[in-house]
Amino acid sequence: MTANRLRDGQVVWLAPEGRWAEEIAAAEVFDNGLIDEAIARARIFEEQRVVLDVYGVELDPAHSGTVPVTERERIRAAGPSVRPDLGRQAKGATVHAS
Repeated sequence: MTANRLRDGQVVWLAPEGRWAEEIAAAEVFDNGLIDEAIARARIFEEQRVVLDVYGVELDPAHSGTVPVTERERIRAAGPSVRPDLGRQAKGATVHAS
């Protein structure tokens, strides 16, 4: 699950115990059969005005860990693409490109 945090617009990932993490590596991974229930739980945070635009992200089974399938989500996980010296990629986050 991913969303944007309302207070600062940061991309966040739903982590265990209902907290939101800034790193995709901390995200809780859900089986496909549980995704609707997970989205419903995450939407509570929208109602509480903690995050906005909650949705699930498909992970690439060809990679170990939490690597999104789509390029869009890989960019969101790494940070802004226009300045590699800014965002999570500047901090050494590892999100594999295709």
